[in-house]
Amino acid sequence: MASWLILLILFPFICGLIGWVTNVLAVKMIFRPHAKVRILGIPFQGVLPKHQRHFARLLGTVIQRDFITTGDLVGALDQPETADRVEAMVKTIAPELIAELRAALPEPQQAMITPQMAEMMTNTIIAEARKNTPKIVSTMKQRANDAVDMADMIADNIMLLGPQGLERIIYSVAKRELTFIEYYGGIFGFGLGLLQWLVLQVAGDIALPVVGALVGTVTNWLAIQMLFKPEEPQPFLGGLVTYQGMFPKRQHEIAGKMGHIAATDLIIPSDIFAKLADTLLPETIDTLAIEAWEANLRQDIPQLFQVADALVPAASRPAVRKVLAGSATRRLGTFKKQIVEVATEQLDIYRMLTHALQNLKKSEFGGLLRGLFEREEGYLIVFGGLLGCAIGALQLFLVSWVG
Repeated sequence: MASWLILLILFPFICGLIGWVTNVLAVKMIFRPHAKVRILGIPFQGVLPKHQRHFARLLGTVIQRDFITTGDLVGALDQPETADRVEAMVKTIAPELIAELRAALPEPQQAMITPQMAEMMTNTIIAEARKNTPKIVSTMKQRANDAVDMADMIADNIMLLGPQGLERIIYSVAKRELTFIEYYGGIFGFGLGLLQWLVLQVAGDIALPVVGALVGTVTNWLAIQMLFKPEEPQPFLGGLVTYQGMFPKRQHEIAGKMGHIAATDLIIPSDIFAKLADTLLPETIDTLAIEAWEANLRQDIPQLFQVADALVPAASRPAVRKVLAGSATRRLGTFKKQIVEVATEQLDIYRMLTHALQNLKKSEFGGLLRGLFEREEGYLIVFGGLLGCAIGALQLFLVSWVG
């Protein structure tokens, strides 16, 4: 059989196999090895594990900057269901508080707080708490972003996932696209084999590695572009074929998966609100805080304090404030936990983030993903050039062997 025909048969199939295997390795090497290992004295570690802190911080910053802030989470609590839960909390606390206040009064005043009077005071406190819930939420929203850096908390959660967890969540979102790059390596290798055979006939064997490196770089670059472009379906070959970038085509599906991951692994409302409560609420409540609270309430519910002033002599008020401070401090830990429970139950992180991602423009959605994986994209392109050069060198060997 003529040598040119042998090379024409061998080049495409050998290069296709090499292209597929090396692109599989290239994708795997983005994630593995998880821990640094040494091969022949040279350290190796997967690109993402090596730079996980950078990726974690970048993803946390993008989510906080473009999608959800701590203030947004607090603002989402401004709904009737939150007021209902606050009302239920106050219904439990108010009677206990009134009973403790009654016990702190002189006996003549204790007799004046009848069950009917206690019920009226309880109902007034409940109504006031419900009315002021939106105001409290608004105040917390204004202070939330300064109190808790959600980007840092997201980054910490990503680091807790470890390299294995990070690999898992990325594959759950982009397995189809990563597989495309792997198989595209085989297609590119097959095409490169044909092209290299033509180069051999026209320019001679010396050009094989150079052309291989050029083609390898360009085709891997093209494969990545095909993940993102075109953003809308475009006809090719006179309308016989319609193509749309893989990520834009699957935006709604990917948005749902990313929303699920964020709600499960990255944005944990209970952790965020626990930190928010610890930051914004004091560890203890003293009589000065009670006096300030009393001054505000006198403006909001003067009718209640008209009754209270008649019941509590001026000489007894410092003792009553002390009782209130002690009672509030004892309940503070439970109150914080209840606030966290209320906030956590009312929030739907999955819905909030999925809705935001699904409503991005195609260009913004593609830009978001490319921004997160910019370093890995460059790695694949460079690896394509090295692969092409290696294939060219192999073909030089084949030419010499067949010749």
